[in-house]
Amino acid sequence: MAHSSDPFPGGAGLRTALIVGALALLTLACAGAPEPPPLAPEGSSGTPRPEGQVSYVTAATLANMREAPDVGSAVVAEVLRGHKVVITGPPVGSGYFFGVQGAWAPVWAEGRTGYLFDAFLLPFPAPPEDCADLDTWAAAIGHAGAPTLTSLPCTSRAVIEQYDTFCPTSHRTALRGGGWIETSHGYESGSTTLFLPRVHRDAFWAAARNCFTSQPDMRGRGLPTAPGPADIDAPEATATVEGDEVGWTWAEGCSTWLTVRPEGDGALITYGGGC
Repeated sequence: MAHSSDPFPGGAGLRTALIVGALALLTLACAGAPEPPPLAPEGSSGTPRPEGQVSYVTAATLANMREAPDVGSAVVAEVLRGHKVVITGPPVGSGYFFGVQGAWAPVWAEGRTGYLFDAFLLPFPAPPEDCADLDTWAAAIGHAGAPTLTSLPCTSRAVIEQYDTFCPTSHRTALRGGGWIETSHGYESGSTTLFLPRVHRDAFWAAARNCFTSQPDMRGRGLPTAPGPADIDAPEATATVEGDEVGWTWAEGCSTWLTVRPEGDGALITYGGGC
C-alpha cells in the first residue's frame, strides 16, 4: 500500500485554504489600525457646505479632524496643510499643543464635519512650503496695492570728525484681507513687520514659525512663557516676555530680535536687527 508524503491529509484543497487563511492573517497584522477616511472630493455626497468663516489649515503637514472636541477623540479625517475648511460655530474647550494655545473649532471640510484645533487655522492662506521669510508669506497672501513710503525725521551722527545724515524710511504694503507688511530701515538697523487681522497671537505664530528655517530654526518652537535664557540655536539667546508681547533676542555680530504680539483685532510679528 502506497503512503502519501502530503502533510495535509485533506489534500490539495485543505492545503490551499490554510495558506490563504495564513496570508489573510498576516495582512491584517501588518496593516495595523485602519487609516482615517480621506476627505470626500468637493461637491460629492456628504453634508452640504454650511455658512461660516473660511479658514486654512496651517499645521506643518496636516491636522486631525476629530469626532469630538478632545485630543483623545476618534480621528474623522486628516486635513492637509493649506486645505480650506469652514468654521461653523464658536470654539469650545481649550488646549496647549505643540507650543501654542488654542481651542476646538467645529468645522466642515468637503462633506465631513468634526473639530480642529484652532491654533492651526487662519483666515489667510498658509505660508508656502518654501517660505523663507515674512515677505514670502505676504506675497502668497497677495499684495493689494503699491508700497507706501514714509520718511521719518532725519538724524545726524558724528562719523570720524564729520557728520553723516541719515533719514530712516518705512515701506508699507497692504495685503488682501486687510493685513499689511512693512519694511523699515534705520541707521545700521532694519526690520520687517507682518500684521494680519482677525487672528489670535498663538495661531499667527504657529503658522509664521514655518518661515524661520535658518539659524535659529524656529519650526515647531512654542512661544516663551517667561523671560530668561532661551533654548534656541543662537548665540546669547534670551526670551523676552512683556505682557502679551513675547519673543527672543540674540547676538549675530549685532543684535537680532523676533517678537509676536496682539494688535487691535489681530496680531503682528516683527523680525529685525541692528548695531
